[in-house]
Amino acid sequence: MAEKPKSVLLPVLAVAVFAGLGRMVIQKIKADRAARRNSGGPARVGRGQDRVAGPVDEKTRQWISEVVRTPRQ
Repeated sequence: MAEKPKSVLLPVLAVAVFAGLGRMVIQKIKADRAARRNSGGPARVGRGQDRVAGPVDEKTRQWISEVVRTPRQ
């Protein structure tokens, strides 16, 4: 009895998918490291304190808070 020829398509497709996923993970890790290196803190969205360029003293923080709360004329 003759054996069925085995398809090579499925293993090749699986390797391509896993290679693509691995590449995406590596790119994400590199982007996170670059963002952390450039921002000085964790790369988070929506946290104003993490997006500040440098340390801010209390007087400046109060001034910014007042400017943000005051509507424009």
